[in-house]
Amino acid sequence: MKAETKMIVAAAVVAALCLTAVTSVTQSWFSDEEHATVDVTTGKVDIRAEAGEISLYSLGVEVSDRFTNGGTAAVGYSAADGITVTASDMTPGDSFDFLMSVYNLSTVSTLYRMVCTVSGENSSEFTISVGGAAITGYFSTEWALQAATDGGERLIEAVAVSVELPVEATQSATLSMTLRAEAVQSNASTDMVGISNAAELRAFAAEVNCGNTCEGKTVKLLADIDLENEEWTPIGTNADSGNKFKGVFDGQGHTISNLKITQTENLYRASGLFGALNGTVKDLVVDGAKIDARSGPAEGRDSTDNGIAVVAGSVYNYGTIENVTVLNADVTGNRYTGGIAGYVYGNIVGCTVKYSSISAVPDNFTGVYDNGDKVGGIAGYVGEGSNSVRDCSAVGVTVKAYRDVGGIVGATYGDVTGCTVKDVKVIADQLGYANKNVNSGSVVGRHLNGTVDDNSVAGTQTFEYIGCVPNGTVVLDEGISVAVKSVNSTSGMTVSGSGKLVLDNVVIAASSGSALTLEDGSDIVLKIVGTCSLTGAAGGNGITVPETSKITITGDALTAVGNGGYEYSGIAESVYISTVSERYGNTDDSSYLDKYGSGIGNAFSTTGTIIVSDMASLTVEGYGSRAYGIGGDGSSVTIKGSTVEYARGGFAQSKFLCDANYGKSEAEGAPGIGGLNITISDSVIKGVDGGSKAAGIGAKYHDPTTIVVKKSVLGTESTSINGGNASAGIGGSRQNEIASEDYVDQPISVTIENSRVKANGGIFGAGIGSGYDTRCQSSQPTCTVVITGDSVIVAKGGDRAAGIGTGFHFAALAGYISDTVNVDGVHSGTKFYKSNGNYTLAQDIGYGVVDMSREMRGLTPVFEVGGSVIASPPIATASDSGL
Repeated sequence: MKAETKMIVAAAVVAALCLTAVTSVTQSWFSDEEHATVDVTTGKVDIRAEAGEISLYSLGVEVSDRFTNGGTAAVGYSAADGITVTASDMTPGDSFDFLMSVYNLSTVSTLYRMVCTVSGENSSEFTISVGGAAITGYFSTEWALQAATDGGERLIEAVAVSVELPVEATQSATLSMTLRAEAVQSNASTDMVGISNAAELRAFAAEVNCGNTCEGKTVKLLADIDLENEEWTPIGTNADSGNKFKGVFDGQGHTISNLKITQTENLYRASGLFGALNGTVKDLVVDGAKIDARSGPAEGRDSTDNGIAVVAGSVYNYGTIENVTVLNADVTGNRYTGGIAGYVYGNIVGCTVKYSSISAVPDNFTGVYDNGDKVGGIAGYVGEGSNSVRDCSAVGVTVKAYRDVGGIVGATYGDVTGCTVKDVKVIADQLGYANKNVNSGSVVGRHLNGTVDDNSVAGTQTFEYIGCVPNGTVVLDEGISVAVKSVNSTSGMTVSGSGKLVLDNVVIAASSGSALTLEDGSDIVLKIVGTCSLTGAAGGNGITVPETSKITITGDALTAVGNGGYEYSGIAESVYISTVSERYGNTDDSSYLDKYGSGIGNAFSTTGTIIVSDMASLTVEGYGSRAYGIGGDGSSVTIKGSTVEYARGGFAQSKFLCDANYGKSEAEGAPGIGGLNITISDSVIKGVDGGSKAAGIGAKYHDPTTIVVKKSVLGTESTSINGGNASAGIGGSRQNEIASEDYVDQPISVTIENSRVKANGGIFGAGIGSGYDTRCQSSQPTCTVVITGDSVIVAKGGDRAAGIGTGFHFAALAGYISDTVNVDGVHSGTKFYKSNGNYTLAQDIGYGVVDMSREMRGLTPVFEVGGSVIASPPIATASDSGL
């Protein structure tokens, strides 16, 4: 049955400029007449208020003096409003004071507080204090628990009240001030307490906070209660020394709505419906809670056990929350923040949080701190021991923290089992603060100990990292997306699985390894928002794409750089045949020797599939041996609907720097854009520099390649697609000089359709076609070039190489150029003459310089231009020696 709850209004005092009697009677608890007015110069008026066993004496009123203009004060009282004091003719400089004395005669235990309200015309002109505390419109003391008396009289409170209209006031003013003593019967002697409305719930909270822990008692909610967004004082103040609820709070399936807590100072308090809980809360729904609270350490300490949550800020030390649902909550704390509980040494079982936002904001802005963390959809932190979160669910919840943030629990030493996460967004925000390991997860952010098992994830999972990168491997899956925002970091990222990764204005200059690494078997869509830069450390790639992985890159602007943007060849400067400014490498730091990194790829290793789609701006730079701008050994590279600002291969150099005759001792680089299969469509490639012994777009040293270019622009008025030494601008690289290696099965194929191209071969390499074959044999891989449609080609071969066709000593040419193609800008490189009479002149379209007795022996030209087979290359004569 419901315990009887009684409240009385014991007394009131009103001061006003004009003398008025108090009317409007709504209750009849006063034993004196309904209303009266008594003029008082000085003296005392006693009034008794009582209801059943609750009885209070009040109010002794002593007016200090008459007012300056001869006015008087008056005392009034009524059943509705209690005592009133009125005053007349107060002018600037007038003041008076009085004493309110409250006595307890109750034979039952009560809760007591004093309430004061102020109103009246120009009342803001007054300076008013109650018990030494300045007040304006409303003032209330905390509830205090009063023990029963034996029938005698006991003074509860004697409060001095002063009222002054300061000399500085601009005019006379009317003041109405009400002092009221309130009492509620305590539940200390009742085994079961029933709560039906907001007033009774607040009284219950006050009683627990006054020391009645309700241990061994059951409190039942008898109806839905709307707290109407009025500020709530949590039940139980702090986890350590404060009074805590130790009974059973049974919601009986009822709903408490519109809970509001605002506590923005770092006080040693826990915040929630229950601040600190040492009992049980069950079978309850909390809807529409709005909590903005902070928890600070106790004096002399640097930590706290107080959390922030909807149901209980702290469950300590021990407690249970079961079968409780939180809906539509908005919770902001600074540490240990959760949907159900913040700081947990107990059990949370069968609870649900739906459609809520839960976040922690750091309160230390110096950049080094240990707060703003441990946030979960159900619990912020679960402590060591037999503590657990079991069979709980978070649906449509957003959780946000500095670190240690999870869909169910932020950080746990206890067990987290049988829980379900659906459509949850997890945000780690370290923007502007010192970076630490993020520790985030769909279920648990940071697993410190305990069992985390038998949990499930459904729907869409979204992860955001703001000002930080995730530590550990980010596992992507269907329905999971990860966004990293506003980062300037030296920590690289690793991702696996299949899913979407968003980089939003991210700068990573990795201190070790690659800036972004795909694990084997990954299939990642990388969305670039704003301007991003990914730079691998020495020996690292900008983005590592291993052989079995695939990456699709789309979005705004990305720069990807390998090996920190440095390279060192180890070749002594004394052997350079050119100026030092053209040497291999851009640093004297020998620690970069044998270090290499591609912009996007997998330098010195087999590389997977790379797709660039609808990318507004891409810059890719490889540095060091076999480092690609984009691509890799055996890679498939597709660029569609995109703009590449610049692509650079490692040791980018179109000249020979070590061997003036044949370039055999040159460094080995890689293409700016390269791989086994390259497709470029509907794109603009502004500039490319191929690495030493590698094409600008195409093959690495003695590798095959197939290139398809459609409806694209390659090169601009001021920039070109440039091949590295002994290699084509677009097409093949230098062939292997090792005679024992069979290279016939390493063909080169270039198809260009309806495109504008400007390409330059490196020394001995064609503008478009093959590179230099140092073996000079007739058994060569075939170079096939097909150019069709309305293409416009500007191509220049390197020394001894064709504009379109073959490089020096390369003779196996096939393909054709349609008569619709504009080739007016195609030219061979420098002519070459050798006195043995077997060497040809380089053709603009066709063959570079070849030896008719060796690589050209027995070959008949098959390459066509405008439907006609080209002529055999002419033999150079002595008259050509000056060309």
